[in-house]
Amino acid sequence: MATEYLDLYDLTVEKIDPEIGDYSFTITGDGGVGKSTFANALFNKIGTSVTFGCEDRFKGLPNLKLVPIWKDGWEAFVGYKTRLKKGLKQAGKLPFTHIVIDPVGQLGDMCEEYICQENGWENISSAPYGNGYKAFEKEFVDTIKELRATGVRVNFISHGKSETITPPRQEGYQVQMPDIQKK
Repeated sequence: MATEYLDLYDLTVEKIDPEIGDYSFTITGDGGVGKSTFANALFNKIGTSVTFGCEDRFKGLPNLKLVPIWKDGWEAFVGYKTRLKKGLKQAGKLPFTHIVIDPVGQLGDMCEEYICQENGWENISSAPYGNGYKAFEKEFVDTIKELRATGVRVNFISHGKSETITPPRQEGYQVQMPDIQKK
């Protein structure tokens, strides 16, 4: 069967699916490859975004609305979530459609530090009976769920490392594992 080719000089621009903004994304890759730049451009194209920055490295990104979480840690992140919920109640809408958490692993580290301080643990793995991991999951996951319940799309940027996955009786293949995965 012969292939019917399109006229490459007469292509039309595809329309953006209006429902694309209903999805949440996790963008994973090595440091410095353009994840933050890509996410900022993408989410501002399909709506409006704000980046909750968990590292001090966002200088030079065009049109970036930045909330510098790295300065004050997990308590600040939870405080912003509370302010968003209150603002939604008062104004009936949020000033953006997407939140980008960049990088999510750093936010996870902040959450872990907070939980350990609250409970007097050295780290979450030192908590008795695996309670540190349970406490982390409850605090972190519940906070993200509350953010999503406001109607905003929460998206993640993740530093990752390349790992080989080898399914039973198959060849291995490389994947990028998000840095939050360790928790």
